[in-house]
Amino acid sequence: MILYTFGLALIPYVYTSWRLISALTLFYPKHRRSFRIGIPLIFILFNLMPVIAFIFYLFGEYRSLFFYSEQFSTYDIFLLYPYWISLIIIVESFPYILASDILLLISRLFSLTIKAHLVRLLALLKIVLFLFFVIFVPIRIYIDTNAVAISTYKIPIKKLPPEIEQLSLVLTADVQVDRFTPQGKITRFIKQVESLSPDIIFFAGDLVTDGTHFIDEGIRSLCRTEAAVARIACLGDHDIWSDANRIAQGLEQCGWEFLDDRHHIIERDDKKILVTGVSFVYSKRISPPRLNALLESAPEADVKILLVHQPKKMIINAASKYDYDLVLAGHTHGGQIIFKPFGLTLTPTQMENDIYSGVYHQNGIPVIITNGIGMSLVPVRYRAKGEIVQIKLINQN
Repeated sequence: MILYTFGLALIPYVYTSWRLISALTLFYPKHRRSFRIGIPLIFILFNLMPVIAFIFYLFGEYRSLFFYSEQFSTYDIFLLYPYWISLIIIVESFPYILASDILLLISRLFSLTIKAHLVRLLALLKIVLFLFFVIFVPIRIYIDTNAVAISTYKIPIKKLPPEIEQLSLVLTADVQVDRFTPQGKITRFIKQVESLSPDIIFFAGDLVTDGTHFIDEGIRSLCRTEAAVARIACLGDHDIWSDANRIAQGLEQCGWEFLDDRHHIIERDDKKILVTGVSFVYSKRISPPRLNALLESAPEADVKILLVHQPKKMIINAASKYDYDLVLAGHTHGGQIIFKPFGLTLTPTQMENDIYSGVYHQNGIPVIITNGIGMSLVPVRYRAKGEIVQIKLINQN
């Protein structure tokens, strides 16, 4: 994925470099040589990480450097973060620089005087826009990577008993503890969960990012959360890639209910809430026949909730078919990296999921997807803050 993103970014990098050199040379012609050498050199230095990654890959040491490192290192500071931050800056500024060049082509329709003024104006605009993103992107990354927001959604349920309507439900996912997770962020996460006084906490999988070094820390973090009635978790992709059994056992020892393709009934004042935990991840995908059999065998309940890691349409459609009231999911990180060229919302997550953050209504059933807390592949968040979701069920008249 790192090499793939690097390949895709080559054209924006080359084009942006070329146009910035042209714009700066227009105002400072005496420094043409310095711009021609300096700007490409800066871009090359910020992109050393993919080159080193490829070299390590050839010698079979890629995973030890990029995935299973247990300590934050100088490599992260001088190679990893510069690569991703500069990539976001380039992707953000590229559409506007390209648009200014399109305007420049249109200017050929005007007189030479107007064209000359427009050339200088658009050159200045390119410089200003690029400098804006050079400042804006790192600040926004710092804020969004460290923030944990609380979102509250009201979900109408038909014939909802008053006893259940009073419950406070909390959804979280993708804590993904790793070397990039500061203890302060975990502490804020736990305090914010506590501030919601949850009756039931749902965890939609992915406790750690990789390896087994951070499993105990992740388990301790979730075990510190408290719920008056129940805490329920399901399996995530990274749980399997790490050690799913160890994670499940660790959570169950401190009172969590870990659901792997099975049902769980919560009783509240003679009323019943059914939670069905479905394992649908890259390495373990429940088949449609087995999913239908599982949901068809669900016991009767006043409210039926399906908890899953990946919010796939097959899962959502099956939940709707068997009269579930709500689907809860994670996995998407809310996009994690979101671009907004000219007000449009674009994120790599859309290549896999057209629904990725917030509340959706799919096939007659509400689906809530939380941004989660941690990161995957890219060690930053941008325009997609970490999130805890508070759910309030209300009676639908």
